Amino acid sequence: PEGRFHLSQATLYLATAPKSNSTMGFFDALAAVEQEREAEVPTHLRDANRDKEGFGHGEGYMYPHAYRDHWVPQQYLPSFLQGKVFYQPGELGYESGVRVEVQRHREAQLAAMVEGEGLGPPEVLTFTGDLAGRARDQWLQRAVSGAGQRLAAQRDRVLAAAGLRRHHLALDLNASSGLLAWEALRRTPEGGVYALARTPQDAQALAEQAARLPDPERPMVLQGEIEDVPSAVGDLRFDAIVGRNALTRVPDKLAAARLLAALLVPEGVISLAEAVPRHTQRLYALIDLAPLGQPLASQLVAAEEVIYREAGDPMVNWDEEDLRAAFESAGLAPTLALEHTRSDLYVTPAHLARWFALSAESGRPSYAGHLQRHLDPAGLAAVEQAMAQQLANRTVPWASTTAYLVARLRQAAA
Repeated sequence: PEGRFHLSQATLYLATAPKSNSTMGFFDALAAVEQEREAEVPTHLRDANRDKEGFGHGEGYMYPHAYRDHWVPQQYLPSFLQGKVFYQPGELGYESGVRVEVQRHREAQLAAMVEGEGLGPPEVLTFTGDLAGRARDQWLQRAVSGAGQRLAAQRDRVLAAAGLRRHHLALDLNASSGLLAWEALRRTPEGGVYALARTPQDAQALAEQAARLPDPERPMVLQGEIEDVPSAVGDLRFDAIVGRNALTRVPDKLAAARLLAALLVPEGVISLAEAVPRHTQRLYALIDLAPLGQPLASQLVAAEEVIYREAGDPMVNWDEEDLRAAFESAGLAPTLALEHTRSDLYVTPAHLARWFALSAESGRPSYAGHLQRHLDPAGLAAVEQAMAQQLANRTVPWASTTAYLVARLRQAAA
Protein backbone atom coordinates (compact mmCIF):
# COMPACT_ATOMS: atom_id res chain seq x y z
CA PRO A 1 0.00 0.00 0.00
CA GLU A 2 2.87 2.40 0.76
CA GLY A 3 3.78 2.33 -2.93
CA ARG A 4 0.63 4.29 -3.70
CA PHE A 5 2.19 7.43 -2.23
CA HIS A 6 4.97 7.26 -4.79
CA LEU A 7 2.52 6.65 -7.59
CA SER A 8 0.39 9.59 -6.46
CA GLN A 9 3.48 11.84 -6.40
CA ALA A 10 4.35 10.75 -9.93
CA THR A 11 0.79 11.34 -11.07
CA LEU A 12 0.71 14.84 -9.60
CA TYR A 13 4.07 15.68 -11.16
CA LEU A 14 2.99 14.54 -14.61
CA ALA A 15 -0.37 16.28 -14.31
CA THR A 16 1.21 19.62 -13.46
CA ALA A 17 4.36 19.41 -15.61
CA PRO A 18 4.61 21.60 -18.75
CA LYS A 19 3.39 19.58 -21.73
CA SER A 20 5.16 19.14 -25.05
CA ASN A 21 4.17 17.37 -28.22
CA SER A 22 7.85 16.79 -29.00
CA THR A 23 7.29 13.22 -27.80
CA MET A 24 5.60 12.62 -31.15
CA GLY A 25 9.15 12.33 -32.49
CA PHE A 26 9.21 8.83 -31.00
CA PHE A 27 6.53 7.67 -33.41
CA ASP A 28 8.33 9.26 -36.37
CA ALA A 29 11.53 7.46 -35.40
CA LEU A 30 9.68 4.16 -34.92
CA ALA A 31 8.07 4.45 -38.34
CA ALA A 32 11.44 5.17 -39.98
CA VAL A 33 12.99 2.09 -38.39
CA GLU A 34 10.05 -0.12 -39.33
CA GLN A 35 10.33 0.96 -42.95
CA GLU A 36 14.05 0.15 -43.17
CA ARG A 37 15.03 -3.24 -41.77
CA GLU A 38 18.15 -3.88 -43.87
CA ALA A 39 20.43 -1.12 -42.53
CA GLU A 40 23.78 -2.17 -41.09
CA VAL A 41 25.10 -1.51 -37.60
CA PRO A 42 27.83 1.17 -37.74
CA THR A 43 31.29 -0.40 -37.93
CA HIS A 44 32.58 1.04 -34.66
CA LEU A 45 29.63 -0.47 -32.73
CA ARG A 46 30.28 -4.01 -33.95
CA ASP A 47 31.99 -6.73 -31.93
CA ALA A 48 35.73 -6.02 -32.00
CA ASN A 49 36.53 -9.51 -30.69
CA ARG A 50 35.56 -11.16 -33.98
CA ASP A 51 36.53 -9.12 -37.04
CA LYS A 52 38.60 -6.16 -35.88
CA GLU A 53 41.68 -7.02 -37.95
CA GLY A 54 39.92 -7.74 -41.23
CA PHE A 55 37.06 -5.26 -41.17
CA GLY A 56 37.92 -2.74 -38.48
CA HIS A 57 34.96 -3.71 -36.31
CA GLY A 58 34.94 -1.77 -33.06
CA GLU A 59 37.65 0.58 -34.34
CA GLY A 60 37.06 4.16 -33.23
CA TYR A 61 34.41 3.54 -30.59
CA MET A 62 34.34 6.38 -28.08
CA TYR A 63 33.13 5.82 -24.51
CA PRO A 64 30.94 8.90 -23.85
CA HIS A 65 31.56 9.00 -20.11
CA ALA A 66 35.27 9.51 -20.69
CA TYR A 67 34.57 12.87 -22.36
CA ARG A 68 33.43 16.29 -21.24
CA ASP A 69 29.70 16.50 -20.57
CA HIS A 70 29.53 12.72 -21.15
CA TRP A 71 28.72 13.33 -24.81
CA VAL A 72 30.58 12.64 -28.05
CA PRO A 73 29.59 13.27 -31.71
CA GLN A 74 29.43 9.54 -32.42
CA GLN A 75 27.25 7.62 -34.86
CA TYR A 76 24.78 5.18 -33.33
CA LEU A 77 22.19 5.04 -36.09
CA PRO A 78 22.50 3.35 -39.51
CA SER A 79 23.83 5.65 -42.22
CA PHE A 80 20.44 6.06 -43.90
CA LEU A 81 19.11 7.74 -40.74
CA GLN A 82 22.01 10.17 -40.32
CA GLY A 83 20.91 13.77 -40.60
CA LYS A 84 17.26 13.00 -39.84
CA VAL A 85 15.92 14.86 -36.81
CA PHE A 86 13.15 13.26 -34.79
CA TYR A 87 13.27 15.19 -31.53
CA GLN A 88 12.82 18.95 -31.38
CA PRO A 89 12.94 20.22 -27.76
CA GLY A 90 10.03 22.45 -26.80
CA GLU A 91 10.24 25.85 -25.14
CA LEU A 92 8.59 25.01 -21.81
CA GLY A 93 9.81 23.35 -18.64
CA TYR A 94 12.89 21.14 -18.69
CA GLU A 95 13.05 21.16 -22.48
CA SER A 96 13.64 24.90 -22.55
CA GLY A 97 16.81 24.33 -20.57
CA VAL A 98 18.27 21.70 -22.91
CA ARG A 99 17.01 23.20 -26.16
CA VAL A 100 20.04 25.37 -26.89
CA GLU A 101 22.55 22.69 -25.90
CA VAL A 102 20.87 20.14 -28.17
CA GLN A 103 20.97 22.66 -31.01
CA ARG A 104 24.67 23.42 -30.45
CA HIS A 105 25.55 19.71 -30.48
CA ARG A 106 23.62 19.19 -33.69
CA GLU A 107 25.22 22.20 -35.37
CA ALA A 108 28.71 20.89 -34.59
CA GLN A 109 27.78 17.47 -35.97
CA LEU A 110 26.27 19.03 -39.09
CA ALA A 111 29.39 21.11 -39.67
CA ALA A 112 31.55 17.99 -39.36
CA MET A 113 29.30 16.24 -41.88
CA VAL A 114 29.34 19.15 -44.33
CA GLU A 115 33.07 19.66 -44.11
CA GLY A 116 34.04 16.05 -44.76
CA GLU A 117 36.01 13.29 -43.21
CA GLY A 118 37.80 14.79 -40.24
CA LEU A 119 40.97 15.51 -42.20
CA GLY A 120 41.21 19.09 -41.07
CA PRO A 121 39.35 21.18 -43.66
CA PRO A 122 40.03 22.64 -46.07
CA GLU A 123 41.93 19.90 -47.88
CA VAL A 124 44.90 20.66 -50.09
CA LEU A 125 44.28 17.56 -52.15
CA THR A 126 41.15 16.68 -54.06
CA PHE A 127 40.06 13.08 -53.69
CA THR A 128 37.80 11.26 -56.09
CA GLY A 129 35.83 8.05 -55.79
CA ASP A 130 32.56 6.44 -54.81
CA LEU A 131 30.29 9.03 -53.20
CA ALA A 132 28.16 6.40 -51.48
CA GLY A 133 31.25 4.82 -50.01
CA ARG A 134 32.42 8.20 -48.79
CA ALA A 135 29.08 8.81 -47.08
CA ARG A 136 29.41 5.48 -45.29
CA ASP A 137 32.84 6.48 -44.00
CA GLN A 138 32.09 10.02 -42.92
CA TRP A 139 30.33 9.33 -39.64
CA LEU A 140 33.00 6.86 -38.56
CA GLN A 141 35.67 9.47 -39.29
CA ARG A 142 33.87 12.06 -37.19
CA ALA A 143 33.58 9.58 -34.33
CA VAL A 144 37.25 8.60 -34.47
CA SER A 145 38.65 12.07 -34.99
CA GLY A 146 36.29 13.96 -32.66
CA ALA A 147 35.71 16.45 -35.48
CA GLY A 148 32.42 17.66 -34.01
CA GLN A 149 34.05 18.48 -30.69
CA ARG A 150 36.95 20.31 -32.35
CA LEU A 151 34.60 22.36 -34.50
CA ALA A 152 32.52 23.27 -31.45
CA ALA A 153 35.68 24.43 -29.68
CA GLN A 154 36.69 26.51 -32.71
CA ARG A 155 33.23 28.06 -32.86
CA ASP A 156 33.34 29.05 -29.21
CA ARG A 157 36.86 30.47 -29.48
CA VAL A 158 36.13 32.55 -32.60
CA LEU A 159 32.89 33.99 -31.22
CA ALA A 160 34.35 34.67 -27.77
CA ALA A 161 37.13 36.72 -29.40
CA ALA A 162 34.51 38.62 -31.40
CA GLY A 163 32.86 39.75 -28.16
CA LEU A 164 29.35 39.64 -29.60
CA ARG A 165 26.67 41.59 -27.74
CA ARG A 166 22.92 41.48 -27.99
CA HIS A 167 22.67 44.51 -30.28
CA HIS A 168 25.63 43.71 -32.55
CA LEU A 169 25.43 43.16 -36.28
CA ALA A 170 27.71 40.33 -37.39
CA LEU A 171 28.94 38.93 -40.71
CA ASP A 172 29.89 35.26 -41.10
CA LEU A 173 32.30 35.01 -44.04
CA ASN A 174 31.98 31.28 -44.63
CA ALA A 175 28.57 30.15 -43.43
CA SER A 176 28.22 27.01 -45.55
CA SER A 177 27.83 24.72 -42.55
CA GLY A 178 26.08 27.32 -40.36
CA LEU A 179 28.38 26.52 -37.44
CA LEU A 180 29.16 30.15 -36.56
CA ALA A 181 26.02 31.72 -37.95
CA TRP A 182 23.47 29.94 -35.74
CA GLU A 183 25.39 30.54 -32.53
CA ALA A 184 26.01 34.18 -33.52
CA LEU A 185 22.26 34.59 -33.98
CA ARG A 186 21.65 33.38 -30.45
CA ARG A 187 24.13 35.92 -29.13
CA THR A 188 22.78 38.90 -31.11
CA PRO A 189 18.98 38.75 -30.71
CA GLU A 190 18.62 42.53 -31.03
CA GLY A 191 21.14 42.88 -33.86
CA GLY A 192 21.44 40.26 -36.53
CA VAL A 193 23.70 38.11 -38.68
CA TYR A 194 24.57 38.22 -42.36
CA ALA A 195 25.66 34.76 -43.54
CA LEU A 196 27.81 34.46 -46.68
CA ALA A 197 27.55 31.18 -48.59
CA ARG A 198 29.89 30.61 -51.52
CA THR A 199 27.65 28.41 -53.69
CA PRO A 200 23.95 28.59 -54.60
CA GLN A 201 23.49 25.13 -53.05
CA ASP A 202 24.94 26.25 -49.70
CA ALA A 203 22.86 29.43 -49.76
CA GLN A 204 19.70 27.44 -50.43
CA ALA A 205 20.50 25.01 -47.61
CA LEU A 206 21.00 27.89 -45.16
CA ALA A 207 17.80 29.56 -46.30
CA GLU A 208 15.84 26.33 -45.82
CA GLN A 209 17.20 25.92 -42.29
CA ALA A 210 16.47 29.56 -41.50
CA ALA A 211 12.88 29.18 -42.74
CA ARG A 212 12.08 27.24 -39.57
CA LEU A 213 12.85 30.33 -37.46
CA PRO A 214 10.61 33.34 -36.85
CA ASP A 215 11.37 36.23 -39.20
CA PRO A 216 13.22 38.40 -36.62
CA GLU A 217 15.55 35.48 -35.78
CA ARG A 218 16.61 34.56 -39.31
CA PRO A 219 20.03 35.41 -40.76
CA MET A 220 20.29 37.40 -43.94
CA VAL A 221 21.75 34.88 -46.40
CA LEU A 222 24.18 36.21 -49.01
CA GLN A 223 25.59 34.17 -51.88
CA GLY A 224 28.94 34.82 -53.51
CA GLU A 225 32.57 35.48 -52.70
CA ILE A 226 33.99 37.90 -50.14
CA GLU A 227 34.51 40.54 -52.82
CA ASP A 228 30.74 40.46 -53.50
CA VAL A 229 29.80 41.51 -49.96
CA PRO A 230 30.18 45.34 -50.32
CA SER A 231 27.74 45.52 -53.22
CA ALA A 232 25.31 43.22 -51.37
CA VAL A 233 25.23 45.20 -48.11
CA GLY A 234 25.70 48.74 -49.40
CA ASP A 235 26.52 51.22 -46.64
CA LEU A 236 25.98 48.66 -43.88
CA ARG A 237 28.86 48.22 -41.42
CA PHE A 238 29.43 45.39 -38.96
CA ASP A 239 30.35 45.25 -35.30
CA ALA A 240 31.96 41.85 -35.85
CA ILE A 241 33.19 39.86 -38.82
CA VAL A 242 33.80 36.18 -38.12
CA GLY A 243 34.82 33.21 -40.20
CA ARG A 244 36.34 29.76 -40.37
CA ASN A 245 38.61 28.97 -43.31
CA ALA A 246 37.21 32.00 -45.07
CA LEU A 247 40.49 33.20 -46.60
CA THR A 248 42.26 29.92 -47.33
CA ARG A 249 41.46 29.90 -51.03
CA VAL A 250 41.55 33.69 -51.52
CA PRO A 251 44.52 34.50 -53.80
CA ASP A 252 44.94 38.14 -52.72
CA LYS A 253 44.75 38.19 -48.95
CA LEU A 254 45.81 41.83 -48.70
CA ALA A 255 42.88 42.92 -50.88
CA ALA A 256 40.56 40.77 -48.77
CA ALA A 257 41.88 42.30 -45.54
CA ARG A 258 41.35 45.83 -46.89
CA LEU A 259 37.81 44.96 -47.92
CA LEU A 260 37.02 43.56 -44.48
CA ALA A 261 38.51 46.60 -42.76
CA ALA A 262 36.19 48.83 -44.79
CA LEU A 263 33.17 46.80 -43.62
CA LEU A 264 33.85 47.41 -39.90
CA VAL A 265 32.38 50.06 -37.65
CA PRO A 266 35.17 52.06 -35.95
CA GLU A 267 35.15 49.83 -32.85
CA GLY A 268 34.50 46.62 -34.76
CA VAL A 269 36.51 43.41 -34.64
CA ILE A 270 37.48 40.63 -37.04
CA SER A 271 37.83 37.13 -35.59
CA LEU A 272 38.96 34.28 -37.86
CA ALA A 273 40.10 30.68 -37.56
CA GLU A 274 42.13 29.70 -40.60
CA ALA A 275 43.54 26.24 -41.20
CA VAL A 276 47.08 26.61 -42.56
CA PRO A 277 47.30 23.98 -45.32
CA ARG A 278 51.08 24.37 -45.63
CA HIS A 279 51.38 22.75 -42.19
CA THR A 280 48.97 19.86 -42.80
CA GLN A 281 49.78 16.18 -42.21
CA ARG A 282 52.14 14.52 -44.70
CA LEU A 283 51.06 11.05 -45.79
CA TYR A 284 54.64 9.79 -46.12
CA ALA A 285 55.12 10.46 -42.39
CA LEU A 286 52.40 7.93 -41.57
CA ILE A 287 54.29 4.88 -42.89
CA ASP A 288 57.61 3.12 -42.49
CA LEU A 289 59.55 4.15 -45.59
CA ALA A 290 62.24 1.48 -45.23
CA PRO A 291 60.47 -1.16 -47.38
CA LEU A 292 60.50 1.29 -50.29
CA GLY A 293 64.26 1.54 -50.34
CA GLN A 294 66.26 4.72 -49.94
CA PRO A 295 66.02 6.16 -53.49
CA LEU A 296 62.24 5.77 -53.77
CA ALA A 297 61.64 6.91 -50.18
CA SER A 298 63.60 10.10 -50.83
CA GLN A 299 61.72 10.69 -54.06
CA LEU A 300 58.37 10.26 -52.27
CA VAL A 301 59.26 12.74 -49.53
CA ALA A 302 60.48 15.30 -52.06
CA ALA A 303 57.43 14.82 -54.31
CA GLU A 304 54.95 15.27 -51.48
CA GLU A 305 56.73 18.34 -50.10
CA VAL A 306 56.49 19.97 -53.54
CA ILE A 307 52.70 19.93 -53.12
CA TYR A 308 53.00 22.38 -50.24
CA ARG A 309 55.52 24.71 -51.90
CA GLU A 310 53.63 25.61 -55.07
CA ALA A 311 54.18 29.36 -55.41
CA GLY A 312 51.17 29.76 -57.70
CA ASP A 313 48.72 27.82 -55.54
CA PRO A 314 46.76 30.15 -53.20
CA MET A 315 45.97 27.19 -50.95
CA VAL A 316 49.59 26.65 -49.94
CA ASN A 317 51.62 29.73 -50.94
CA TRP A 318 51.05 31.43 -47.56
CA ASP A 319 51.51 30.83 -43.86
CA GLU A 320 50.44 32.54 -40.66
CA GLU A 321 52.98 35.35 -40.98
CA ASP A 322 51.72 36.21 -44.46
CA LEU A 323 48.22 36.43 -42.98
CA ARG A 324 49.39 38.74 -40.21
CA ALA A 325 51.29 40.95 -42.67
CA ALA A 326 48.24 41.29 -44.94
CA PHE A 327 46.06 42.57 -42.09
CA GLU A 328 48.75 44.94 -40.84
CA SER A 329 49.14 46.40 -44.33
CA ALA A 330 45.37 46.90 -44.47
CA GLY A 331 45.50 49.30 -41.52
CA LEU A 332 44.47 46.76 -38.90
CA ALA A 333 46.12 45.76 -35.64
CA PRO A 334 46.09 41.93 -35.67
CA THR A 335 47.00 39.44 -32.98
CA LEU A 336 47.61 35.87 -34.06
CA ALA A 337 47.86 32.59 -32.19
CA LEU A 338 48.63 29.14 -33.60
CA GLU A 339 47.00 25.95 -32.41
CA HIS A 340 48.64 22.65 -33.34
CA THR A 341 46.32 19.68 -32.96
CA ARG A 342 46.65 15.95 -33.39
CA SER A 343 43.53 13.92 -34.01
CA ASP A 344 42.91 10.37 -35.15
CA LEU A 345 42.07 9.29 -38.67
CA TYR A 346 40.72 5.82 -39.36
CA VAL A 347 42.07 4.92 -42.82
CA THR A 348 39.60 2.86 -44.82
CA PRO A 349 40.19 1.16 -48.19
CA ALA A 350 37.95 3.87 -49.64
CA HIS A 351 40.44 6.51 -48.47
CA LEU A 352 43.29 4.72 -50.20
CA ALA A 353 41.28 4.29 -53.39
CA ARG A 354 40.56 8.03 -53.50
CA TRP A 355 44.11 9.05 -52.67
CA PHE A 356 45.51 6.96 -55.50
CA ALA A 357 42.88 7.62 -58.14
CA LEU A 358 44.57 9.42 -61.00
CA SER A 359 41.45 11.39 -61.97
CA ALA A 360 40.14 14.14 -59.70
CA GLU A 361 36.75 15.66 -59.00
CA SER A 362 37.78 19.25 -59.65
CA GLY A 363 40.75 21.28 -60.75
CA ARG A 364 42.91 20.07 -57.86
CA PRO A 365 44.90 16.86 -58.49
CA SER A 366 44.57 13.82 -56.25
CA TYR A 367 47.53 12.66 -54.18
CA ALA A 368 48.57 10.21 -56.90
CA GLY A 369 48.05 12.94 -59.47
CA HIS A 370 50.69 15.02 -57.70
CA LEU A 371 53.09 12.11 -57.22
CA GLN A 372 53.01 10.91 -60.82
CA ARG A 373 54.75 14.12 -61.85
CA HIS A 374 57.83 12.96 -59.99
CA LEU A 375 57.59 9.16 -59.70
CA ASP A 376 57.55 6.57 -62.49
CA PRO A 377 54.59 4.15 -62.65
CA ALA A 378 56.50 1.38 -60.84
CA GLY A 379 57.46 3.74 -58.03
CA LEU A 380 53.91 5.05 -57.67
CA ALA A 381 52.58 1.48 -57.54
CA ALA A 382 55.11 0.59 -54.83
CA VAL A 383 54.07 3.61 -52.73
CA GLU A 384 50.39 2.68 -53.11
CA GLN A 385 51.10 -0.89 -52.06
CA ALA A 386 53.12 0.21 -49.01
CA MET A 387 50.39 2.57 -47.83
CA ALA A 388 47.70 -0.05 -48.37
CA GLN A 389 49.64 -2.63 -46.36
CA GLN A 390 50.49 -0.29 -43.51
CA LEU A 391 47.45 1.98 -43.27
CA ALA A 392 44.31 0.12 -44.37
CA ASN A 393 41.78 -0.31 -41.54
CA ARG A 394 44.07 1.36 -39.03
CA THR A 395 43.85 4.54 -36.97
CA VAL A 396 46.70 7.00 -37.49
CA PRO A 397 47.57 10.38 -35.91
CA TRP A 398 46.69 13.38 -38.05
CA ALA A 399 48.38 16.74 -37.43
CA SER A 400 46.89 20.11 -38.37
CA THR A 401 47.49 23.77 -37.60
CA THR A 402 44.91 26.52 -37.13
CA ALA A 403 45.72 30.24 -37.03
CA TYR A 404 43.38 32.30 -34.84
CA LEU A 405 43.47 35.93 -35.93
CA VAL A 406 41.79 38.84 -34.13
CA ALA A 407 42.08 42.28 -35.71
CA ARG A 408 40.75 45.79 -35.07
CA LEU A 409 41.17 49.05 -36.90
CA ARG A 410 44.50 50.46 -35.81
CA GLN A 411 43.14 53.69 -34.35
CA ALA A 412 40.48 51.78 -32.39
CA ALA A 413 43.07 49.32 -31.06
CA ALA A 414 45.26 52.18 -29.93
